[in-house]
Amino acid sequence: MVSPDAVILLCSDLMMTSRLSAIADRHGLKFCRVSSVDELSPAAAQYPEAIVVWDFGMSSISPDEVAAVLNDEQRSRAIAYGPHVRTQRMEAASLAGIGLVIARGRFDQHAESLIHERLTTGSDADSPEII
Repeated sequence: MVSPDAVILLCSDLMMTSRLSAIADRHGLKFCRVSSVDELSPAAAQYPEAIVVWDFGMSSISPDEVAAVLNDEQRSRAIAYGPHVRTQRMEAASLAGIGLVIARGRFDQHAESLIHERLTTGSDADSPEII
């Protein structure tokens, strides 16, 4: 497995953009924010080793659409976060192969360590995980 070289954030939240940009910078990673699957596709192709982080609260984008533009490695190390009450979306993201699906509050608390974990170990899970 090759180490990640970038963080791609699929999100419309400017505060999360600023936060993840700073985390990427601290880890020496490039950072790219996109707001649609049409923008995600070329970014994912440009950074094939990227850690993709997706706000699944963006209801106009389906988990299958996100998964379809990611390579296997990107899918396995991807993180999807969003409202904990959107259990069907969480399950759909997991079924689409997104490596880690997590409630927004937990992601907010642990974003730095989750990115660091993906850098040092990748995704060692045999299947996607919901936490």
